[in-house]
Amino acid sequence: MRPFARPFILTSSRPPGPASNDGPAPRTDFEVMSRGLQGRVLYPGASTEPVAIAEDALRLDLSQAVRAVRARPSVYVSLSERAGIPLSLLSRATPHVLIAHLLTSRRKRLMEQATRFLRRTELTLVFSRPQERYLREEVGVAPKRARFIWDKVDHRFYRPAPDPEPGEYILSVGREQRDYATLVQALRDVPIPCVVVPGSSWSHRSLAPLSAPEHIQIRESLSYPELRRLYRRARVVVVPVNPQTDYAAGVNAILEGMACGRAVVASETPGLAGYVEDGHDGRRVPAGDPAALRALIEELWEDPAQTARLGMAGRDTVEQQRTIEHFAARVAESIESVA
Repeated sequence: MRPFARPFILTSSRPPGPASNDGPAPRTDFEVMSRGLQGRVLYPGASTEPVAIAEDALRLDLSQAVRAVRARPSVYVSLSERAGIPLSLLSRATPHVLIAHLLTSRRKRLMEQATRFLRRTELTLVFSRPQERYLREEVGVAPKRARFIWDKVDHRFYRPAPDPEPGEYILSVGREQRDYATLVQALRDVPIPCVVVPGSSWSHRSLAPLSAPEHIQIRESLSYPELRRLYRRARVVVVPVNPQTDYAAGVNAILEGMACGRAVVASETPGLAGYVEDGHDGRRVPAGDPAALRALIEELWEDPAQTARLGMAGRDTVEQQRTIEHFAARVAESIESVA
């Protein structure tokens, strides 16, 4: 990469802390990018009370964007809308690559109509095809300035166990747009053990309390090594997502399960299109259909050869195109295109 194109990377995550007593954590995208692209990471900082109140209300990192503008780098990369939206409005001379997750919420649609922030951004990268179509067809962003990019996983951390076994339970992980009601209904009268981890390191959406039978265990507040152990001991990883979700909710659990060599079942939603090739590296099931989900879980539970084959193919998919290194390389190409 040319020296002038070294990026200033804005993340909404806090700086990585020291390794816990329970072991390491997955690498973050901004750490890998900063090393590979020789860039600088700008984290959210403390704000004055009035600014903090405004940031909470707007769900935007205003002070972080101001600090980024004052730094006057040669190119920006925003890893979320929280910092990317205000930065798009404040910085007009410096090229800006915005990596966005969900642009079609009512709040962000109204924000776009009022400020045109997406038209002020040189390039917007998104993790789902519906978000790409929204940018091109509804907002009117030129195709060269709106691109789909695969989401990613740390395949070095999430990796198969040294001696993989068939698995002891069904595992379901995550919070964003999860449809655990359908999963519970599918398994209520089926004596297959299941573990649900309804947590997320970044989603703040609330979930309705789960009323589950005894063979469905709820686990929370897990360390990353504990979560990896759950993936490795699962027979099938099920990712139930609410119907018609138009962004890639559930993709982290899908990729983590694949990376650990586990068979993955994912809801068919517009936002997850392309992430699972049915019958090859996982299975898809109609969203919100407990009968179809029950039948597929029972099929896979009784077919260890199929689950092993799907798990191996899923791991291969991750290694071939969805690692953090792949992601960083694609972002580097994007930076070159705008710098």
